[in-house]
Amino acid sequence: MDSLPVELLQLILGYCDSESIRNLRLLTPTLADIGYDYLLPPDFFALPWRDDVARLRAIATHERLRFSIKSVTFNFTEVDIENARQATYYETMHYRPDHQTNVLTKAWRQCAEFEQRRLAITPLHALDPADLAATFRSLVNLHTLAVTFRHTPYDIDELRMAMLNPASSKMNYGAAIKRLNVLMAALQQACASRPASGSSFGHSTRSSRSSRGDLFSFPSSASAYASAPTSAVASAAASIASTRTSSPVSSAVSSPAPSSPASPSAAADEPASRCRLDSFSIDRLPFELFRHQADRRLWFQCRDVFGGLTLLELALDTSNVGFPLAKVKAVNGLGYVLRMAPNLTHLSLAFHNHSIARELFMLSLRELLGETGSLEGPPLVSNSHGFAAPSSSSASDSGFRFRALTDLKLEGVVCDESDLRGFLLRHAATLERLRLGGRGMAGGSFDLPMGGVRLSNGTFWSLFRSLRGGRLPHLQRMHLEGAFFCETGTLVDGPGVASHVGAGDAGNATGDAVGNAGSDVGDTAADAVPPPPPPPPAHPTHPNLARTRYEHYLFRAITDDEWEPATPERAGPVTARSMTSESFEAYVLGRQNEYPGRFQG
Repeated sequence: MDSLPVELLQLILGYCDSESIRNLRLLTPTLADIGYDYLLPPDFFALPWRDDVARLRAIATHERLRFSIKSVTFNFTEVDIENARQATYYETMHYRPDHQTNVLTKAWRQCAEFEQRRLAITPLHALDPADLAATFRSLVNLHTLAVTFRHTPYDIDELRMAMLNPASSKMNYGAAIKRLNVLMAALQQACASRPASGSSFGHSTRSSRSSRGDLFSFPSSASAYASAPTSAVASAAASIASTRTSSPVSSAVSSPAPSSPASPSAAADEPASRCRLDSFSIDRLPFELFRHQADRRLWFQCRDVFGGLTLLELALDTSNVGFPLAKVKAVNGLGYVLRMAPNLTHLSLAFHNHSIARELFMLSLRELLGETGSLEGPPLVSNSHGFAAPSSSSASDSGFRFRALTDLKLEGVVCDESDLRGFLLRHAATLERLRLGGRGMAGGSFDLPMGGVRLSNGTFWSLFRSLRGGRLPHLQRMHLEGAFFCETGTLVDGPGVASHVGAGDAGNATGDAVGNAGSDVGDTAADAVPPPPPPPPAHPTHPNLARTRYEHYLFRAITDDEWEPATPERAGPVTARSMTSESFEAYVLGRQNEYPGRFQG
C-alpha cells in the first residue's frame, strides 16, 4: 500500500473506524505516519464520570494530536433516578417480562456504578478558568463547543431512550450556573485577541455544519484534556463564585497556579494565537443567570466569544423566572448577549419551563434587540422609526439586526404579531429558513409536541399574509411545530369599526395586515386572496361586539432541526387533531393562494 498516493491513503483512513485505523497503522511505516492524524475522532465528549478535562489537556499539549479536535461537548447532565426508572420501564414494556427485568436490573446497576465514579471526579466549577483557556487556545482546529444538560452521560441504551423525556434529568441551578460561568470565563480568555500568555498554532477552516449532527450522540469511548494562562475575566468569575457559595472555584479562579513547563503556555518560542469559535450551543441554560448582576457582568464581558460566532443555539430554562421584573431583566440580559454576536447566520432560541411543561414565555422582540432601553445604560439603537423592516434608503434607521442571518428558530414563546412580523422582515434580506415552534417539553416519542407559538395580539392569517408577495425574497423553507394559538374579537356594525379593526384582526381583508412591518413594500398579485369568512353574528347583549374568534393548530414535525426528514420518534404521534405545516409553507412562499387555516368561534 506504500505505493498508493498519500491522498488516496488519507481517503481510505477517513472511512475506517478506530479499530481498523489502529490495525492499518501496524502494516507499514507510511500508514503508521499518515494514520496518526486519524487516531482521534474530531468530536470530543467530556463526560462527568471520568476525568476528561485532564485527557483534553493532554491532547492539547501533544504536538500532533491537538490538531485533531474540532468540537468539544461538555455533558453536565444529572439523572433523575425516580423519573428515569419510570421512563425506562415504559420504554421496555414490549419486552418479555423476564427479559425486561434482566435488562433493567443490569442497566440500573451500571448506572449506580457510573454515579459512584462521578462523585470522585473534580467538578468543572472547581477548576481554574486559566487552565481551561490554555487548553482551548492550543486546540488549533476547535470551532464548535456545546454544553448539554439533557443527554445521558452514560453508555446505557435504556437510559438513552429514557432521557428523551425531559423529566428524566434534573438540574442543580446553582452548580450549573457556576459551571457555565467558569466555562465562559475560560472561553473569553482563550478567544481574547491578546491573551496574557499561552499559545496555540494557526487557524484552519471551520468544519462543515453537517459535522454537528452527532454532537450529542455520545460514543462508548471518548477522547481528550488542557492547561492554561490568565485573563481579566478570571476576576469576574472569582467574584461570582464568592457571591454564590464558598467553593474551591473561588480560590481556583482568583489565584491561578503558574503553568507547568509541560503546559501549552510554556511554548514561548511559538506565536501566540487564540481560539476562534464559530458555533456555540447550550440545551438547558438557566434563564435566571441573566438577572443576577455578577453573572450578567461576566457574560457581558465575553465579547470575543460571541463576536466570532456564526451559529448560536440556546434553550433557556425559565422555571425560576416568574415575576414580571425578573423576566424583563432576564430578557434584557439575553438581548445584550445576542447583540454581541452580529455575525450570526444560524440563531435558535427555545424557552422551556421545566416546572410547568405547557407554559410559554412572554417574549418582547423589541426588548431582545434593545429598542425599549437597556438596564445597563441607554438604548443601543434609536426607536424613533418604530420596529419596522429596514428600508432600502436607510438601513441604519431600522436599528440592530443580524447582518447575515439565514436560519432562525423560535420556540415556546408568546409574542405580538406585529413584533414577530417586524423581526422577520428586518432580516428579509438574508433569511432563508424559518422554524417556529418545536418539541418543547414533550415527554418522548409518544407525546404531542409542546413547544409552539402563541400570538398575544393578532392572528396567524394576517401574519403569514404579510410575509407573502416577495417580502421575504430569499425564504426557501418554513416549518411549524407544536401548538399555535391566537384569538381576536371584532367590532361590527358600529361606529369607528375601520379604525378599531387593525392589522392583527382576522376580519380585516384590506391589506392593513402589513401594519407597521414594512410599509415600503406594497401588496402584490399574490396577496389577492379571498378574505376570511365574514364575522359571526353580533353578541345578543352588546350588538356592536362579535364573539371571540381564534385560530388553533397542532403541527407535527416533518423535518428535524437540520432540515432532514424527521424520524418517527422526532415527529411524534399522528392524531386526528395534528397536521403538517407543508400547506402553510406553500402559502407563505406563494405556491398557493388559498389560506390553509381557518377561524373558529
